[in-house]
Amino acid sequence: MNIGLIDHHLHNWHSDVFLKILNGPIGEGDMNITIAYESDPVADKEDWCKINKVKKASSPEEVVEKADAIFVMAPDNIEDHLKLGRCAYESGKPVYVDKYLSTSIADAKEIVRLCKASGSPLTSNSSLRFTPDLLDLMKKLGGKKPKEVFARGYGHWHPYAIHTVTRALPIFGTKADRIINTGTEDAPNVTIADGERRCNIQILWAPANHWEVAPWQVGAIIGDRIEIATNDPKHDAYEDLMREAVKFLRTRISPLSVEEMLMTSIIDELGEKSREMGGVWIDIPQL
Repeated sequence: MNIGLIDHHLHNWHSDVFLKILNGPIGEGDMNITIAYESDPVADKEDWCKINKVKKASSPEEVVEKADAIFVMAPDNIEDHLKLGRCAYESGKPVYVDKYLSTSIADAKEIVRLCKASGSPLTSNSSLRFTPDLLDLMKKLGGKKPKEVFARGYGHWHPYAIHTVTRALPIFGTKADRIINTGTEDAPNVTIADGERRCNIQILWAPANHWEVAPWQVGAIIGDRIEIATNDPKHDAYEDLMREAVKFLRTRISPLSVEEMLMTSIIDELGEKSREMGGVWIDIPQL
């Protein structure tokens, strides 16, 4: 299967890692990135396609025409996902959207609408959605949705909140009806609520040592116990992600529900909006 990349700028960590993994053993020889397009090349860098022996496309449309499946990348420019990938969403071909659909609820819904209308299978995931520690906790819970869930991680809200949110949602669920952010720009503290159930999402930005003291973690209170899943920073989460991507391309079935993908964008947009409004509750629109 020929995979095409549509990106804002190809010189980014995800494009390099995805190429290495998919064109390696996880792709099993029948999954290869063969064509790529970038809207805003980095001026002082050598051509990414030339370095990696990937055909350079002149437009997103050329990628869609020549690839069997499309990855809409732009991991540092999530807000451009709708604009960059529109022709992919209208193609009927499988589409993987890097990290999450959009920073905008309206754009995320439009991506879903376009894919549904064209028959394009759609998925969008964080690299931390399929780590062994999280999957073990999900298995331990057996589908039960605890009343108290908490998640913690690090990075700026845009575009790194996804890595914490993506660990909270499979534990808490997607039925939240309101959201509040009582934190600051460098320490967002977001709570989503569903009646009596609540999930607290805390993200810290302290680049000197946040990866040491605030690892990606999710937990829940079950009876009289706290069950916690903590990501092992030595584990290669990108391999987990690409295994799921390969499975998606072969089956055309997303490992995430549309509701989970949309809820990520809802939390992203409304969590920031609540903080900007001084930390107030905001109703979450129905999915």
